[in-house]
Amino acid sequence: MFVGHTAVALVWLDLVWPIFLLTGLEDVRIDPGITAFTPLDFTYDPWTHSLVMALVWSVAVGAGSAIVVRRAAGWMLVGGRT
Repeated sequence: MFVGHTAVALVWLDLVWPIFLLTGLEDVRIDPGITAFTPLDFTYDPWTHSLVMALVWSVAVGAGSAIVVRRAAGWMLVGGRT
């Protein structure tokens, strides 16, 4: 799971995820030994790591950047990288 996040680099959803954890919008539990790679048990993360919300965030960021970047290729690229 983490390899995919690293391969794409630091995307916006991964940067906002800790803020959502701190504010209580999402939840993670530390459970040593749950996997071979990480002790994190992602118990509730619908805002940053669900497919539907990732699409919503991408459209929102793409639409927001369309206001700043006038070229269609630019805002589609930004929305696609979110």
